[in-house]
Amino acid sequence: MKKILAIGVFLLLCAISGFGQSKGTWEKTQSQKTITAYEEFLKKYPESKYKELAQKQLADLQKQKEIQDSIKQVKIKEALLVSDKIIPGISIQEVLSLLSLKNLESIIFPTGAKTFTGTAKISGFELVLNNGIVVSKKVNQEDLGSGGFETHTTLVNSVLK
Repeated sequence: MKKILAIGVFLLLCAISGFGQSKGTWEKTQSQKTITAYEEFLKKYPESKYKELAQKQLADLQKQKEIQDSIKQVKIKEALLVSDKIIPGISIQEVLSLLSLKNLESIIFPTGAKTFTGTAKISGFELVLNNGIVVSKKVNQEDLGSGGFETHTTLVNSVLK
């Protein structure tokens, strides 16, 4: 009878602690590698055998996010400092130099920056260019300082008129 009672208590404790389920959820959490996933795991399985590792992974991810956020803030400040210098009439090469992206010119403009006519979105700036010269500029605060870029050559003639 004591043996059956002991087994029953063990199974009950396993069920309460999520012993059988936490391993699968833990593996899923590790594959997701997000702050939210680790927070949810710890909330759902606060006494899991993976608790300490989950807490460490969560702390590491939070620290990484903090560093990335700090870097983004610096890039935004740098981009805002040069924003006033990006005016109609300057060349795209000058813009790339101001944004410290001159080394990416051939990647951003594979057919040549000097002759590019179209729209270029670079580090949060949307520039309309005519033969490599800035015609107009818009600033997208959300992407400012991101370092991202894309270019389009469509519909520029209507923008230039």
